[in-house]
Amino acid sequence: MSQLEDSILSSFEAAGVDTQVQVSMPLVTWPWKTRRSKVAPKCDIYLPKGNIYIEVKGFMTIYAMAKMAWLCRQDFNYYIFQGTESEWDPWLGSPMDGTKPSIDTEAGKLRAQIAHQVAELGHLIAHDSREISKLSLLRLEDYIRIRMREYAAWNDGWPKL
Repeated sequence: MSQLEDSILSSFEAAGVDTQVQVSMPLVTWPWKTRRSKVAPKCDIYLPKGNIYIEVKGFMTIYAMAKMAWLCRQDFNYYIFQGTESEWDPWLGSPMDGTKPSIDTEAGKLRAQIAHQVAELGHLIAHDSREISKLSLLRLEDYIRIRMREYAAWNDGWPKL
């Protein structure tokens, strides 16, 4: 388990939220399944009270983003918990009141993001978690757009194939 996952689990514990780790997601098949795949993919953290499967994500690869986008479109509550990319916007579409804080330091931004996501998950458990996968997909697509603009800016647009 990563330091980020440990930190998030500690935050849930402090907030009195029941958690489980490495729980299999309710899948029969998935695009990256191979003949050697004996069990369904596992989430990093599972919240039984809200029936929420959480992927704790640090560094975002194209492969990981494609996988998470697919999982967001499945018939269960899937939440992407991003804790290392300051461009990730956990306030986007949030059902909680409040605005994104203005923080100057990278470390401060990430601490605020983590605190917001823990609070948001508690809110979703208490209220309604049915839209959680759509919320994660909205944020993922926003993050991908940011990275695509960054790529184009650094490389004078997109290559002509």
